Amino acid sequence: GLTTACRFLGGTDPERFKWHRVRVDQLRALRADLAGRLAPNTANKILSAVKGTLRASWRMGLMSAEDLYRCTDVKPVKGGPQSRGRALSREELGSLFRATAADRSPRGRRDAAILAILYGCRRSEPVSLDLADYDAETGGLRVRQAKGNKSRDVYLTNGAKRAMGDWLIVRGGEPGPLLTRLDSTGRVTLKPLTDQSLYQRCKALAAAAGVERFSPHDLRRTFA
Repeated sequence: GLTTACRFLGGTDPERFKWHRVRVDQLRALRADLAGRLAPNTANKILSAVKGTLRASWRMGLMSAEDLYRCTDVKPVKGGPQSRGRALSREELGSLFRATAADRSPRGRRDAAILAILYGCRRSEPVSLDLADYDAETGGLRVRQAKGNKSRDVYLTNGAKRAMGDWLIVRGGEPGPLLTRLDSTGRVTLKPLTDQSLYQRCKALAAAAGVERFSPHDLRRTFA
């Protein structure tokens, strides 16, 4: 459970992750992500493990009582399978891609590439992709950390392939993560995105396109 939470929050090793720096907004984002793709019982076990770790941080004097209270006040996931995310309609997908296509800034081009990849990948997979995993000629993506520690190929076609091509013009050909962070001026920094940043970009894109909020996994659910 802590491994899942750690990866969402941008870490790799739950034993080395700085749990005492977790704040309520991050925990709420984690809860929303878990609620969108896991059964309530499983999601709540992960949330409970995180809250227990935060309590331990407070006992060690690494976290304030106020920050701990705010985090532990995050409610458990309720409901059954019917509340576990949703599939986007064709109209919503159209609105999302039109919104990103209209934004020719580096961030807009990257967001279009994010949508193109998330439509065929699981939430945790895009952040692990490197530039070398993409074949610009065929549109092929080699997903090396797929479910079950297996590799598989995903192909971007038509508008998705064009969106990736537009992003690569901005990104450049330097080795590193396929989807990178941008600084405040829109310049590429060769640092990978995190699961949490993907969730936040989906939230922002939903607001820009005027559609109901969705999670990264909802795009995968829509594709399926």
